[in-house]
This record gives sequence, structure tokens and C-alpha cells, in this order.
Amino acid sequence: MNMEKTRVIILASGSGSRFGASMPKQFCDFAGKPLLMHTIGCFSKIMPADNILLVIDSRMEETWKTLCDAHGFVSPRTVFGGSTRTESLAKALEALQSEPEDVTVMIHDGARPLASESLIRRMATVPEGYAGAVPAVAVTDTLRHIDSADGSSDTVARSEYVAVQTPQTFALGTLRKAFENYREYTVTDDATMVQRVTGGKIAIIEGEYENIKVTNPIDMAVAEALLNCNGM
Repeated sequence: MNMEKTRVIILASGSGSRFGASMPKQFCDFAGKPLLMHTIGCFSKIMPADNILLVIDSRMEETWKTLCDAHGFVSPRTVFGGSTRTESLAKALEALQSEPEDVTVMIHDGARPLASESLIRRMATVPEGYAGAVPAVAVTDTLRHIDSADGSSDTVARSEYVAVQTPQTFALGTLRKAFENYREYTVTDDATMVQRVTGGKIAIIEGEYENIKVTNPIDMAVAEALLNCNGM
């Protein structure tokens, strides 16, 4: 796969309120530098830096510039996000308005700093006949469905479910169509928006358990341990 023809949007404008730190988790120290720099590095190692678009909160602009100066880090092009994930992605798509419809776009969480090169390359294409592709891993915990009406619960077959990760991959034209009226929908996942609007199928690609999303301090510790063990 020619990574020069692939664009990456890294969504890092979330507040990280569940992390409990004084600033969003993506800007917190992770193995000696801000976590977000590790995430960007997963992609900049194998594709031109100009192909990476970073979405941050406008209120963190000066903080990010200061961190980059302190670590001698060259930031990718940045745009400011919105109040929701869907709005942030819509703003990123506006920044890619000069790109052709058939450009491949990968969307990645800023708080996933351990995406491997092999995973990224697996996700760099959308299989024929599908509107998009997502990496996923099997669910290992027992799952129970809770009835919101009375609070009762029942075990469900975990073999019928997978845990979805990022990067998620789509043709730019598909994303433009899916997010044209994004305010009409409430979703937490880019593939869900694409499927809901276009009706297209989403391909499930083998993900990696190491590709964890840092949500709380325990996740940060686990991610650092994985980084040290794998020499990433």
C-alpha cells in the first residue's frame, strides 16, 4: 500500500474528563513526552507528515505549541475541533476540501498511542464492496444486557460481538456524504455514521489488543508497560 496516497485525521480535541488530570490526557506525559506525540509518531514513521491532520481544541493551541517547542517536535497541520466528535470530524473534512473524492482517509483516536505499523498498513484500504473498514478484537469478558426499564440483566453471547478500535478507514467521498448533515445524528463511532447515512457495509479487520485507548490513569500505566515490553 502506497501510504503517500492516504490521509490521516487524528482526533485529539476531547476534554478527557474521565482521566482526572489538570489537562486532557492526550497532552499528559507518556513515557517522557506527551501521549499525543506518540500517537502522531505511529503514522509519521510510515507516511509523509503532510498527510497527517491533527484536530485539537482551540483552547489547547498555546499548550500544544509550548509542548512541541519543549520537545523539539514538529506538529502536523492542525485544525480546531468542535463540541462533539462528529463536529470535530466535520471540521477536519472541511480542511480536506481540496482533496479528490477517492482519497483514502484513516480516522484515529488521539488517545491510542500504540497503533502498530502492521495494523496501520492493514487499515490503509477499504475492501471492495464495503463503505468502510474498522479494526476490532474479540470480546473476552462476559457481557450482560441491562434492561433500562426494570434494571434486570441477561447474559449475551460474546461471540456475537467485537470491540471496535481505530484507525477506521473510508474513501473521502463517502465521509463527505455521511457527514454532510452530521447535526441530525448522535453517534460515538465514525463507521456508525457512515453506515447509517449511506447504508453501506462496514468491513471488520483484525485489530490488536495492544492498541488500547487511554481513558483513565490505569490505561496509561498499561500502555506504558506495553510500550516498554514491545519496544515500540
